[in-house]
Amino acid sequence: MRLVLKGLIALLLALMVGIAALVLTLRSDAGTRWVLEQIPGLTITAGEGTLLGRWQAEVLAWHGFGVRAHVETPLLDWSPSCLFTAELCVEELSLSRADVRVDNGQSSSDTAPLTPPNIELPIAVTIRQVDLGPVSVNDTVLWDQLRLIASAGGSQMHVSSLNARRGHLTVDGALRVTTRSDWPVDGDLSIELPEPDGTEDWRLNVTVAGSVRDLRLEGTSRGYLSAAFSGELAPLEPTLPVRLSLSEARLQALPSLPDTLTLTQGSANLEGNLESGYNTRAALVLPSTTGDMPARVTGTLMTTGVRGMSLRLQTDQPDREARVTGSLNWAEGFMAQGELAMGRFPWFGLLPDIGAPPVTVTSLHGPFEYKGGGYQAELTGRAESPAGPLGFELNGAGDDQQVTLSTLSLTARDGTLSGQGQIGFADTLSWQGDLRLSAFNPAFWRPSLSSELSGRVHTEGQMAATGPKGTARWQLEGQWRQNPATLNGELAVSNGLIRVPSLEARIGDNRLTGSGEWQTQLQAEFDGQLRALNQIWPGLEGQFRASGRLGGTLTEPGGDVSFQGEALSWQDRHLGSLSGQARAEAGRDVAITVEAREIRAAGQVVDRVRARLTGDPDRHRLVVTLERPDMRSRVTLAGGVEGRGWQGQMASGRVSVAEQDWRLASPAALRYREDGTLTLGAHCWRWENSSLCAGSQQLLPSPVLNYALNRFPARALAPWLPEAVRWRTTINGDMALDLSGAGPNGRLSLNAGPGDIGLLHEGDWQRVDYDRLSADVLLRPEAADVDLRLAGSDLGELSVHFSVAPNEPGRPVDGRYRVKALNMAPLGPLVGLTEASGRVNGAGQLSGPLMNPVVGGALHLSDGQVAHPQLPIPIEDLFVSLRFKGRQADLSGRWSSSERSEARLDGEVDWRDEQSRLRLTLTGDRLPFQYEPWARVELSPDLTLRLVGRQLSVSGRVDVPRGSITVRQLPEQAVSVSDDEVIEGREQASSSLTGVSMDVTVNVGSDRVDFNGFDVIGLLEGQIQIGDNLDANGTLSLVDGHYEAYGQDLTLRRARLVFVGSLTRPYVDIEAIRTVDTVVAGLRLSGPVTQPTTTIFSEPPMSQSEALAYLILGRPLNSRGDQTRVSQAALSLGLAQTAGVTRNIGEKVGIEDLTLETEGKGDEASVVASGRITDDLSVRYGMRMFEPVTVMALRYDLGEYFYLEAASGIAASLDLFYTRDF
Repeated sequence: MRLVLKGLIALLLALMVGIAALVLTLRSDAGTRWVLEQIPGLTITAGEGTLLGRWQAEVLAWHGFGVRAHVETPLLDWSPSCLFTAELCVEELSLSRADVRVDNGQSSSDTAPLTPPNIELPIAVTIRQVDLGPVSVNDTVLWDQLRLIASAGGSQMHVSSLNARRGHLTVDGALRVTTRSDWPVDGDLSIELPEPDGTEDWRLNVTVAGSVRDLRLEGTSRGYLSAAFSGELAPLEPTLPVRLSLSEARLQALPSLPDTLTLTQGSANLEGNLESGYNTRAALVLPSTTGDMPARVTGTLMTTGVRGMSLRLQTDQPDREARVTGSLNWAEGFMAQGELAMGRFPWFGLLPDIGAPPVTVTSLHGPFEYKGGGYQAELTGRAESPAGPLGFELNGAGDDQQVTLSTLSLTARDGTLSGQGQIGFADTLSWQGDLRLSAFNPAFWRPSLSSELSGRVHTEGQMAATGPKGTARWQLEGQWRQNPATLNGELAVSNGLIRVPSLEARIGDNRLTGSGEWQTQLQAEFDGQLRALNQIWPGLEGQFRASGRLGGTLTEPGGDVSFQGEALSWQDRHLGSLSGQARAEAGRDVAITVEAREIRAAGQVVDRVRARLTGDPDRHRLVVTLERPDMRSRVTLAGGVEGRGWQGQMASGRVSVAEQDWRLASPAALRYREDGTLTLGAHCWRWENSSLCAGSQQLLPSPVLNYALNRFPARALAPWLPEAVRWRTTINGDMALDLSGAGPNGRLSLNAGPGDIGLLHEGDWQRVDYDRLSADVLLRPEAADVDLRLAGSDLGELSVHFSVAPNEPGRPVDGRYRVKALNMAPLGPLVGLTEASGRVNGAGQLSGPLMNPVVGGALHLSDGQVAHPQLPIPIEDLFVSLRFKGRQADLSGRWSSSERSEARLDGEVDWRDEQSRLRLTLTGDRLPFQYEPWARVELSPDLTLRLVGRQLSVSGRVDVPRGSITVRQLPEQAVSVSDDEVIEGREQASSSLTGVSMDVTVNVGSDRVDFNGFDVIGLLEGQIQIGDNLDANGTLSLVDGHYEAYGQDLTLRRARLVFVGSLTRPYVDIEAIRTVDTVVAGLRLSGPVTQPTTTIFSEPPMSQSEALAYLILGRPLNSRGDQTRVSQAALSLGLAQTAGVTRNIGEKVGIEDLTLETEGKGDEASVVASGRITDDLSVRYGMRMFEPVTVMALRYDLGEYFYLEAASGIAASLDLFYTRDF
């Protein structure tokens, strides 16, 4: 036993001595080198340090087991003392470069998936810094730089910081891995990729979860591609199955592409494996100008290419789509083949600012192929044009040496166009082309180009070392717009010399010829006689002649050119005459004059425009004069050429408009630079005390402007204001505008307060004072902010503030308005009222499209009063409320016309669509209605008014329970005027309504309505139903009535107006009687009110003369005197039925409105003829019916209330009268 114990102790001592010897060996540089030299295949250059601390070398190389590794500047720094705490501490592990090559061995037939081993570290591991330079395996770079900080213990591994970079690809993040079972993993990675156009970074934020066997990814993409994605993959499976989905994708491949080619609303799915391929499906939308255009992409991604590839662009119609099908292969060089098929696809919608072309491609199809650096395509198609159907064919092939177009043909109903060509670019650029036309009509593109041309165009040449060298010839003839036409010419270019030996063009009566050459000197002549411009182009009218010779160089041109045009017009633009002349000798002064007269365009007329340029390139002067009926201006520019730019000044200027005469205070610098920039220096325009001044500003290419208006009198705007409006104030303002960015930036401000506005009403000026009137506009590319304010101590306040987005559809606005105690009195004269008062308060919001805004809030009118002599109902204590609800509004209100009356308003307004709607209900009780001097009644209305578009309807009832009507004479509007009357010199008014429908019931005399007129007294009763077109049905009766005629008081036994049809043409049914003992004599009127029939009757029946004697004298005829008086009464009665004949007789003798009537009572009854000689002078002649007395009078009106009358009869007189109705 003792012997065994001694053996164990000896073995333990040997092990301790061996470990101590190994440690002592590795702790020294020499020992470390000796140990490393014992490793087979390992070579170290300039190694130093110890493996039990810090060790480094310049190069480490190792080969073995089919692997070769070359590592530059490896460095390992770790702390052995950490081992005493069961921890491996690596302070630094780095290398500058590593290349690994693995020899290709026999492939394994084992297709089983890899199974990760379970790893349990016996000690903890802490890695504080890893910095690895580029690492490649078999020349494939894994990364350019890798940095990480990590720790591990047991089966847990934590990479707290990871940074890897390869080229422009950068990965940052942190990971946790459990090294048992399937190796669960989770972490967050941020990946930065370069955007293809290099403008901004492309960033992926990825969350990693699952396990190494089944890895799950989820994240977002921002920058070049905006999208959300998720997916799953099994990296340990030999076939690498993957499932990936993409959503909410938006991609603009290049910033230069238009928005219509931006992929939006995209989604994609990829699923499969390496063995069977990855099936890919994608759906996206292109925002075409013709509407959103869905696109579908399908295909199977293989390791060698893409099979079953399909791209389909769709529209809302099945026959309007485009499809590309084919395959890609890159196993043995890149190869692509496929076929294009397209129907009526609106391709132009993918290009902004391009409308639908006049030619519509109805079908296009054909195969295409790319292989071995060469490509070819064969396309055929059909199209529809304004001139009919077309067929076309295009066959071509090419490579990196040349492109050959073997077939180009276009077949139309009226001819063909065919040709072929070739472009080479192997050594130098060369070309050859031949185009043939046979009865070809270019109207297929535009109907106005209707013609028939035949001939040939040929060109060939190359780009030689001395410059281009080639020829071109064209010979075309036929008809142009049904006029004979020819076009012949030749062009030759060689050794820098350009020659046009001949050029001739003829169209009908128009002719143009010329020739010339240019190398260092220009020599050319031309002559054009265009006698019928309408033969060249539809809508172009007039004649134009031009001729000249050109010479000199581009820097010192010379020549003599003149032109003249007469009666020129294009669409709505007209030129009475146009003339010009230019003379210049090389290196000498130039003189150019252009003048146009009688210019009419866009409703504007310019009498004359003249421009004259004189001088040489270094020093010249341009004078521009413009004259029009209301303005004349003259501006002088002076300066000279500076390199490829121009520098000078606006030397003088004068603008005369209306009574204003603006002049440029001092010259302003003007400069055009080589880069296209045009700048104008500070300057001022002045008139009287007003000025319009600007600082230095840029006019081109993007204007940057600033102006300030000072002390401009508003009276200068009088020619553009209504005659009844007078404005007195001083206007100041400024503007700063920058158009150099994506949109306008700047501000505009106008201040026109304090001041007053005068309104002319009935010969007197009504003055409205205000303290503030201003407008401020702030312009930004995405929006414009507008602020409008009006305020006055007595006027009140009105403010509107809103923002409008001019680039968005509909130009939406967002704003508010506010009204505070706004005085309505100034509006009275504008609408013809003698008095209007009230205050408006309210506030609200504005939103929606600019031209159809959504309005919120409310407006309230209070303490209102409206008065006018012609307004029959006085309106006092008026209150109106308008509550806005988007594009609708509720209206309510009330007013009183007396202490015991009240009226109420209720309704709504709706303008949600083009056909606006209005409903208004008016109810009231005992409203005083005064139509001086004829009527004073009380009304109780209950009416509903509806307006839909231009169609008006009125329904309800109006009660007239009490009042009085007194008619001294018919008002002017009671005399009907012929429907076909036309007044010379007066524009006929047109109604804004297309129709009026009515259903109104009028009830008269439920209490007491007195009538007194035309010698009739009684009580008025009845009911009228008024319908469409003022058709009426009903009866108005006079109860307890009396009629004074022929000096007698007659009793109205029956008095009715019967309405059957037009309201203005009722039927009369009246009987006025006188009872003498047992005899009843009477006067009966019946028939239309415009032409009633009068008859005399009696009970019992008797002769007309006897009945008339009872009616007038109260007894039968007794003497010749009675017979005379009855005859004169009969005459008077007949006159009443001859009004139409009498009026016609008066017009023939120069007396307007000649009438015959009776007046007076008893023995003083008379027959009177009266009429107007002029508007102010009238004549009157009367004759007594029962006495031999005549009276003649002339009346001259001196105004509204005074007239002068001269009369002769029993006594002569001259009187001045004053009249006034009360």
